[in-house]
Amino acid sequence: MARQDKGGKGFDRIDSIVLGTVNAPFRRSIDAATLSECLRTGVVGEWIVQVAAFFTDVRPELVLEFAKRHGIDTADLARTYHVVRDVSGERNLDLEERLPSPDNC
Repeated sequence: MARQDKGGKGFDRIDSIVLGTVNAPFRRSIDAATLSECLRTGVVGEWIVQVAAFFTDVRPELVLEFAKRHGIDTADLARTYHVVRDVSGERNLDLEERLPSPDNC
């Protein structure tokens, strides 16, 4: 049975969309728990390409919803985004508008 939040949408649906997007082009797949930990801590290690894909290939609304459902603070999410952006050179200007600036994290 899918886990449900108070709004009635299952975590599994959001997770499936996000994971399908970030894992599609890669041989190795990240799971929701590992992705959440990377986003929360900013330690992406071997998952840099999947985390970069999360920030660039997933719609900003889903990025924020995934983070919310997994208990990831937006300041932590923003810090990780900026680390990944600086390392990979990949940007998502629409997402940047919705995240706190690095100075406020």
